[in-house]
Amino acid sequence: MTTNTLSRLDISKVRQVIAMLTQLPEKQVIDGSTYTDTSAWNQFITVTPLTSEPIGIENKFDAENNREIITSTRETMIAIKAYGERCYLLIEDLSTQLQTYIAQQLFKAMGGGFVCESAIKHYPEDPIEGKPQTTQLNLTLSHIHRIESSLTHGESVIITTLKESI
Repeated sequence: MTTNTLSRLDISKVRQVIAMLTQLPEKQVIDGSTYTDTSAWNQFITVTPLTSEPIGIENKFDAENNREIITSTRETMIAIKAYGERCYLLIEDLSTQLQTYIAQQLFKAMGGGFVCESAIKHYPEDPIEGKPQTTQLNLTLSHIHRIESSLTHGESVIITTLKESI
């Protein structure tokens, strides 16, 4: 059985949209799941998928090509965390910019749709523990995840019947 992914939410494209809306350089909007040296930056944003929930699934069988196509409509929550001295203002501006037509079109172009956002959470700097101030906003995006899977079929079937005595 061979499985190919035809469509999925591309987090790197989400990062590009966030960079465009916040006007930060793309290199300063990073994957929150991997380590990046940020010591040279005054501010930066991490983008991390948190949860992904299916809200509907469709199964299509293509007998001619011996394959099935599974399409899952999903809602994925993504944490957007800003770090640095103006992080609250950056996230507050982003929150408002998400409502603009251009933001909606950018998400649509990457195959997603903006569903909702959480309250903004701000965490002040903690110099004792060495933690910088951070501000977080969670976004929920709807998108399609589609896979194609090959099927095998039998050319013939042998059926054996047994006769039971009564």
